[in-house]
Amino acid sequence: MAEHPLRYRLWPGDAAVERASTHWPVVTPPASLPGVIRSALFDDQSVGDHETRQSPSLAPEYDTLRRKIVENRVRLHPTQSGRDAISRALEGVPSDGEVWISSSVATPLRRLSPCVMEAVSRHARFVDRPTSRTVAVVLVHEWGFPHRERPQILHLASVHGWRVIDDCAHAFAYGLRLAADGATVVFSLPKFFSVRGGGFLACTELPAQPSQAIAPAGKLFRTVLTRSAAHVANWHRIDVLAKAFNLSSVDSLANDVIPQVYRLRVWRQFAAQTILRDLGIETTPPFYAGWLALPCHADLPHAYWTSLRVAFEQLRRGR
Repeated sequence: MAEHPLRYRLWPGDAAVERASTHWPVVTPPASLPGVIRSALFDDQSVGDHETRQSPSLAPEYDTLRRKIVENRVRLHPTQSGRDAISRALEGVPSDGEVWISSSVATPLRRLSPCVMEAVSRHARFVDRPTSRTVAVVLVHEWGFPHRERPQILHLASVHGWRVIDDCAHAFAYGLRLAADGATVVFSLPKFFSVRGGGFLACTELPAQPSQAIAPAGKLFRTVLTRSAAHVANWHRIDVLAKAFNLSSVDSLANDVIPQVYRLRVWRQFAAQTILRDLGIETTPPFYAGWLALPCHADLPHAYWTSLRVAFEQLRRGR
Protein backbone atom coordinates (compact mmCIF):
# COMPACT_ATOMS: atom_id res chain seq x y z
CA MET A 1 0.00 0.00 0.00
CA ALA A 2 1.38 3.42 -0.94
CA GLU A 3 2.42 5.60 1.94
CA HIS A 4 0.51 8.85 2.41
CA PRO A 5 2.51 12.05 1.96
CA LEU A 6 3.20 14.04 5.11
CA ARG A 7 1.53 17.40 4.57
CA TYR A 8 1.82 18.66 8.15
CA ARG A 9 5.41 18.39 9.37
CA LEU A 10 6.73 18.66 12.93
CA TRP A 11 9.26 21.33 12.02
CA PRO A 12 8.60 24.52 10.03
CA GLY A 13 11.79 23.98 8.02
CA ASP A 14 10.62 20.56 6.84
CA ALA A 15 7.28 22.05 5.87
CA ALA A 16 9.09 24.71 3.85
CA VAL A 17 10.83 22.06 1.81
CA GLU A 18 7.49 20.62 0.66
CA ARG A 19 5.57 23.83 0.10
CA ALA A 20 6.58 27.46 -0.15
CA SER A 21 5.61 29.38 2.96
CA THR A 22 3.64 32.58 2.49
CA HIS A 23 5.69 34.33 5.17
CA TRP A 24 9.25 33.07 5.01
CA PRO A 25 11.68 32.36 2.18
CA VAL A 26 12.97 28.85 1.57
CA VAL A 27 16.73 29.04 1.73
CA THR A 28 19.53 26.52 1.50
CA PRO A 29 22.79 26.91 3.45
CA PRO A 30 25.67 27.35 3.55
CA ALA A 31 26.18 29.80 0.71
CA SER A 32 23.04 31.81 1.42
CA LEU A 33 23.26 31.67 5.20
CA PRO A 34 24.87 35.03 5.92
CA GLY A 35 22.93 36.64 3.06
CA VAL A 36 19.38 35.42 2.58
CA ILE A 37 18.79 34.27 6.16
CA ARG A 38 20.36 37.45 7.45
CA SER A 39 18.00 39.59 5.38
CA ALA A 40 15.03 37.37 6.21
CA LEU A 41 15.53 37.28 9.96
CA PHE A 42 18.20 39.66 11.19
CA ASP A 43 18.37 42.86 9.14
CA ASP A 44 16.59 45.67 10.91
CA GLN A 45 14.36 46.91 8.12
CA SER A 46 10.65 47.49 7.54
CA VAL A 47 8.59 44.35 8.04
CA GLY A 48 5.10 43.19 7.16
CA ASP A 49 2.05 43.23 9.40
CA HIS A 50 2.46 39.55 10.27
CA GLU A 51 5.81 40.36 11.90
CA THR A 52 4.76 43.44 13.85
CA ARG A 53 1.77 41.96 15.69
CA GLN A 54 2.88 41.76 19.30
CA SER A 55 1.52 40.07 22.39
CA PRO A 56 1.15 42.78 25.07
CA SER A 57 2.35 40.32 27.74
CA LEU A 58 5.53 39.38 25.87
CA ALA A 59 6.58 42.63 24.18
CA PRO A 60 8.09 44.36 27.28
CA GLU A 61 10.21 41.29 28.06
CA TYR A 62 11.60 41.13 24.54
CA ASP A 63 12.41 44.82 24.57
CA THR A 64 14.40 44.17 27.74
CA LEU A 65 16.10 41.15 26.19
CA ARG A 66 17.14 43.12 23.15
CA ARG A 67 18.72 45.82 25.31
CA LYS A 68 20.59 43.25 27.43
CA ILE A 69 21.90 41.43 24.36
CA VAL A 70 23.15 44.68 22.85
CA GLU A 71 24.71 45.83 26.13
CA ASN A 72 26.42 42.45 26.69
CA ARG A 73 27.73 42.42 23.10
CA VAL A 74 26.21 39.03 22.31
CA ARG A 75 26.96 37.91 18.75
CA LEU A 76 25.35 35.27 16.56
CA HIS A 77 27.84 33.15 14.64
CA PRO A 78 26.20 31.48 11.60
CA THR A 79 26.75 27.77 10.97
CA GLN A 80 25.48 25.32 8.38
CA SER A 81 23.29 23.55 10.95
CA GLY A 82 22.43 23.30 14.62
CA ARG A 83 24.81 20.37 15.04
CA ASP A 84 27.64 22.46 13.58
CA ALA A 85 26.85 25.13 16.16
CA ILE A 86 27.18 22.53 18.94
CA SER A 87 30.47 21.39 17.45
CA ARG A 88 31.76 24.93 17.28
CA ALA A 89 30.82 25.54 20.91
CA LEU A 90 32.90 22.51 21.91
CA GLU A 91 36.04 23.49 20.01
CA GLY A 92 39.12 23.10 22.17
CA VAL A 93 37.74 20.66 24.76
CA PRO A 94 40.18 17.82 25.59
CA SER A 95 39.64 14.90 23.22
CA ASP A 96 40.10 12.42 26.06
CA GLY A 97 37.37 14.09 28.10
CA GLU A 98 33.65 13.37 28.30
CA VAL A 99 30.67 15.57 27.52
CA TRP A 100 27.58 15.03 29.64
CA ILE A 101 24.34 15.37 27.65
CA SER A 102 21.21 16.02 29.70
CA SER A 103 17.63 16.40 28.40
CA SER A 104 15.10 18.67 30.08
CA VAL A 105 12.43 15.94 29.81
CA ALA A 106 14.78 13.10 30.83
CA THR A 107 14.96 11.52 27.39
CA PRO A 108 17.62 8.78 27.44
CA LEU A 109 20.51 9.21 25.01
CA ARG A 110 19.33 6.31 22.83
CA ARG A 111 16.11 8.29 22.15
CA LEU A 112 17.66 11.75 21.85
CA SER A 113 18.30 13.34 18.48
CA PRO A 114 21.43 11.75 16.93
CA CYS A 115 22.47 15.22 15.76
CA VAL A 116 23.52 16.11 19.29
CA MET A 117 25.64 12.98 19.79
CA GLU A 118 27.23 13.28 16.35
CA ALA A 119 28.25 16.87 17.03
CA VAL A 120 29.70 16.03 20.44
CA SER A 121 31.55 12.96 19.14
CA ARG A 122 33.60 15.19 16.82
CA HIS A 123 35.46 16.40 19.91
CA ALA A 124 34.95 14.02 22.84
CA ARG A 125 33.03 11.03 24.15
CA PHE A 126 29.40 11.66 25.13
CA VAL A 127 27.89 10.26 28.34
CA ASP A 128 24.54 10.43 30.12
CA ARG A 129 25.88 11.42 33.54
CA PRO A 130 28.80 13.38 34.99
CA THR A 131 32.04 11.56 35.73
CA SER A 132 35.56 12.42 36.82
CA ARG A 133 36.39 12.88 33.11
CA THR A 134 33.60 15.38 32.37
CA VAL A 135 34.83 18.52 30.63
CA ALA A 136 31.55 19.97 29.34
CA VAL A 137 27.80 19.58 29.60
CA VAL A 138 25.18 20.07 26.87
CA LEU A 139 21.77 20.96 28.28
CA VAL A 140 19.09 20.01 25.74
CA HIS A 141 15.96 22.08 26.31
CA GLU A 142 13.90 19.46 24.55
CA TRP A 143 10.50 20.18 22.96
CA GLY A 144 10.71 23.75 24.28
CA PHE A 145 10.78 22.85 27.97
CA PRO A 146 13.53 24.61 29.95
CA HIS A 147 15.85 22.35 31.90
CA ARG A 148 14.66 22.70 35.52
CA GLU A 149 17.95 21.41 36.94
CA ARG A 150 19.98 24.02 35.08
CA PRO A 151 20.87 26.11 38.19
CA GLN A 152 22.24 23.06 40.00
CA ILE A 153 24.16 21.93 36.92
CA LEU A 154 25.61 25.43 36.45
CA HIS A 155 26.86 25.27 40.05
CA LEU A 156 28.51 21.91 39.39
CA ALA A 157 30.07 23.30 36.21
CA SER A 158 31.45 26.27 38.11
CA VAL A 159 32.97 24.02 40.77
CA HIS A 160 34.53 21.58 38.30
CA GLY A 161 35.38 23.96 35.45
CA TRP A 162 33.06 22.42 32.87
CA ARG A 163 32.05 24.21 29.71
CA VAL A 164 28.24 24.66 29.49
CA ILE A 165 26.33 24.71 26.20
CA ASP A 166 22.59 25.26 26.08
CA ASP A 167 21.00 23.47 23.11
CA CYS A 168 17.94 25.58 22.34
CA ALA A 169 17.07 24.08 18.95
CA HIS A 170 13.58 23.46 20.37
CA ALA A 171 13.45 26.56 22.58
CA PHE A 172 14.34 29.60 20.49
CA ALA A 173 12.79 32.28 22.69
CA TYR A 174 14.18 30.74 25.87
CA GLY A 175 17.57 30.57 24.20
CA LEU A 176 17.50 34.32 23.58
CA ARG A 177 16.87 34.86 27.28
CA LEU A 178 19.85 32.68 28.17
CA ALA A 179 22.05 34.40 25.59
CA ALA A 180 21.09 37.79 27.02
CA ASP A 181 22.48 36.61 30.37
CA GLY A 182 25.77 35.57 28.78
CA ALA A 183 25.18 31.85 28.20
CA THR A 184 26.62 29.95 25.23
CA VAL A 185 23.54 28.95 23.27
CA VAL A 186 23.01 26.84 20.16
CA PHE A 187 20.10 27.38 17.76
CA SER A 188 18.77 25.40 14.78
CA LEU A 189 16.85 27.62 12.39
CA PRO A 190 14.59 25.00 10.68
CA LYS A 191 13.14 24.00 14.06
CA PHE A 192 11.59 27.46 14.43
CA PHE A 193 11.58 29.17 11.02
CA SER A 194 10.49 28.06 7.55
CA VAL A 195 14.04 27.76 6.30
CA ARG A 196 15.69 24.67 4.90
CA GLY A 197 18.82 24.74 7.04
CA GLY A 198 21.22 26.77 9.08
CA GLY A 199 22.00 27.46 12.69
CA PHE A 200 23.99 29.80 14.85
CA LEU A 201 25.97 29.95 18.04
CA ALA A 202 25.20 32.82 20.40
CA CYS A 203 27.99 33.82 22.75
CA THR A 204 29.83 36.81 24.15
CA GLU A 205 33.29 35.37 23.50
CA LEU A 206 34.47 34.77 19.96
CA PRO A 207 34.93 31.11 18.95
CA ALA A 208 38.43 29.91 18.08
CA GLN A 209 37.81 30.37 14.36
CA PRO A 210 36.73 33.68 12.86
CA SER A 211 33.20 34.03 11.48
CA GLN A 212 30.78 36.55 10.08
CA ALA A 213 29.15 37.42 13.39
CA ILE A 214 25.68 38.95 13.25
CA ALA A 215 24.49 41.52 15.74
CA PRO A 216 20.86 40.68 16.67
CA ALA A 217 18.52 43.34 15.31
CA GLY A 218 14.96 44.37 15.96
CA LYS A 219 13.57 42.22 13.18
CA LEU A 220 14.77 39.01 14.85
CA PHE A 221 13.05 39.90 18.10
CA ARG A 222 9.79 40.91 16.42
CA THR A 223 9.82 37.68 14.42
CA VAL A 224 10.54 35.49 17.45
CA LEU A 225 7.86 37.29 19.44
CA THR A 226 5.17 36.73 16.83
CA ARG A 227 6.05 33.13 16.06
CA SER A 228 6.38 32.21 19.74
CA ALA A 229 2.91 33.60 20.41
CA ALA A 230 1.59 31.49 17.52
CA HIS A 231 3.26 28.34 18.93
CA VAL A 232 1.58 28.85 22.30
CA ALA A 233 -1.80 29.67 20.74
CA ASN A 234 -1.65 26.56 18.53
CA TRP A 235 -0.72 24.37 21.49
CA HIS A 236 -3.77 25.56 23.39
CA ARG A 237 -5.97 25.17 20.31
CA ILE A 238 -4.86 21.55 19.98
CA ASP A 239 -5.42 21.03 23.71
CA VAL A 240 -9.00 22.29 23.52
CA LEU A 241 -9.66 20.09 20.50
CA ALA A 242 -8.09 17.04 22.18
CA LYS A 243 -10.20 17.46 25.31
CA ALA A 244 -13.33 17.67 23.17
CA PHE A 245 -12.54 14.08 22.07
CA ASN A 246 -11.58 12.89 25.58
CA LEU A 247 -7.86 13.07 24.75
CA SER A 248 -5.16 15.05 26.54
CA SER A 249 -1.56 16.20 26.63
CA VAL A 250 1.14 14.77 28.86
CA ASP A 251 2.18 18.36 29.63
CA SER A 252 0.81 21.31 31.55
CA LEU A 253 2.36 24.52 30.25
CA ALA A 254 4.10 26.84 32.67
CA ASN A 255 4.20 30.53 31.80
CA ASP A 256 7.83 30.38 30.65
CA VAL A 257 7.32 27.46 28.23
CA ILE A 258 6.89 27.95 24.48
CA PRO A 259 6.25 24.40 23.26
CA GLN A 260 7.79 23.08 20.08
CA VAL A 261 5.20 20.29 19.76
CA TYR A 262 2.00 19.07 21.37
CA ARG A 263 2.70 15.80 23.17
CA LEU A 264 -0.53 13.81 22.85
CA ARG A 265 -1.13 11.08 25.41
CA VAL A 266 -1.78 7.78 23.61
CA TRP A 267 -1.64 4.15 24.66
CA ARG A 268 -1.62 2.32 21.31
CA GLN A 269 1.18 4.32 19.78
CA PHE A 270 1.73 2.41 16.54
CA ALA A 271 -1.99 2.43 15.74
CA ALA A 272 -2.22 6.13 16.62
CA GLN A 273 0.77 6.97 14.42
CA THR A 274 -0.81 5.12 11.50
CA ILE A 275 -4.05 7.09 11.88
CA LEU A 276 -2.16 10.39 11.97
CA ARG A 277 0.16 9.53 9.07
CA ASP A 278 -2.78 8.46 6.92
CA LEU A 279 -4.09 12.01 7.36
CA GLY A 280 -0.71 13.51 6.47
CA ILE A 281 0.30 14.43 10.04
CA GLU A 282 3.90 13.78 11.01
CA THR A 283 4.61 12.51 14.52
CA THR A 284 7.65 11.44 16.47
CA PRO A 285 8.55 7.73 16.22
CA PRO A 286 6.34 5.64 18.55
CA PHE A 287 9.11 4.74 20.96
CA TYR A 288 8.34 7.39 23.57
CA ALA A 289 6.32 5.75 26.32
CA GLY A 290 2.73 6.95 26.33
CA TRP A 291 2.76 9.84 23.85
CA LEU A 292 3.25 11.07 20.29
CA ALA A 293 4.26 14.59 19.25
CA LEU A 294 2.02 16.67 16.99
CA PRO A 295 2.97 19.86 15.09
CA CYS A 296 2.00 23.15 16.73
CA HIS A 297 4.34 25.57 14.93
CA ALA A 298 3.44 28.92 13.41
CA ASP A 299 3.16 27.82 9.76
CA LEU A 300 0.35 25.27 10.02
CA PRO A 301 -2.32 25.74 7.32
CA HIS A 302 -6.06 25.85 7.95
CA ALA A 303 -6.51 22.33 6.56
CA TYR A 304 -4.36 20.92 9.38
CA TRP A 305 -7.10 21.54 11.91
CA THR A 306 -9.66 19.66 9.85
CA SER A 307 -7.31 16.69 9.53
CA LEU A 308 -6.54 16.80 13.23
CA ARG A 309 -10.24 16.74 14.11
CA VAL A 310 -10.72 13.65 11.93
CA ALA A 311 -7.69 11.99 13.54
CA PHE A 312 -8.94 12.70 17.06
CA GLU A 313 -12.34 11.24 16.24
CA GLN A 314 -10.69 8.05 14.99
CA LEU A 315 -8.44 7.92 18.07
CA ARG A 316 -11.46 8.28 20.36
CA ARG A 317 -13.29 5.44 18.62
CA GLY A 318 -10.20 3.23 18.84
CA ARG A 319 -9.70 3.61 22.59
